[in-house]
Amino acid sequence: MTEIMSEKVVELNRKELTIDCSECWGICCIHLYFSKSDGFPNNKAAGTPCSHLSTDYSCSIHQQLANRGYNGCLSFDCLGAGQKISQVTFRGDGDEGLQPSDKILEAFQLMRQLHELLWYLLEALDRAEAVRESIKIRELYDKIHALTLLEYQRLILVDISLYRAEVNAILLDVSEGVRGKVKKVMDSSLKTLKGLRPRADFAGQDLRGYDLSGGNFRGSLLIASNLKNCDLNNADFIGVDLRDADISGADFSKSLFITQAQINAAKGSVTTKLPKYIKRPAHWDNNSMKNE
Repeated sequence: MTEIMSEKVVELNRKELTIDCSECWGICCIHLYFSKSDGFPNNKAAGTPCSHLSTDYSCSIHQQLANRGYNGCLSFDCLGAGQKISQVTFRGDGDEGLQPSDKILEAFQLMRQLHELLWYLLEALDRAEAVRESIKIRELYDKIHALTLLEYQRLILVDISLYRAEVNAILLDVSEGVRGKVKKVMDSSLKTLKGLRPRADFAGQDLRGYDLSGGNFRGSLLIASNLKNCDLNNADFIGVDLRDADISGADFSKSLFITQAQINAAKGSVTTKLPKYIKRPAHWDNNSMKNE
């Protein structure tokens, strides 16, 4: 029988799902397209190397991305798919330039989706409320992880939709279990947010002063919203768009299914509380003073 992952093992597995550009062939810088509408200073065609990509596949302006207008790079996170494609799928064999661009892109897009499913399953395992399903979750995790180790010809045959449906059912169950146990003890200064439901549109809205803990924000738009000092613990954030949302002082320490990319896209500060497995974006330092 598959053993339940210990906290240490969960942490080690998350490391595999953490971006490591030093082990990647510059896949996002070459094979993905850039668009001005997505936070880049110019458009770039897929398959065309970024002008700032060095010969060793490192970024020559990595420390200046914010000042140079590359917000799209700051918010992007491949969840470790880049290094997995480079070092595992293609066995780190030679130069990425030897591989056709469409071949690299096809494998990368599929790998990122698989890694995303693994990321969510690890959090499901990490929640005490999921113990009753931990064996089932671990078995599914191992099955999907095995797919990420396949060579290219077998990897591209994977039907991601079959696994996504199975994972989604588990995540919904875990979400309902966690949020259902949130005890609402609001003080008189808190308000109930109307329209709080999956795929809601709160873009640009001031949500300070509302009771948001345990909320179901799944798939919602929170673009440029004001979440300053909000309690977002045990709230479900799968698929939520947090671009340019002000999360200064907000508490995400126990938020459900939050990802690094979502946090990278928001505007936070030193007072923003994050889960232990999410890194505080370096570019936040430039905004900390004005956001406080």
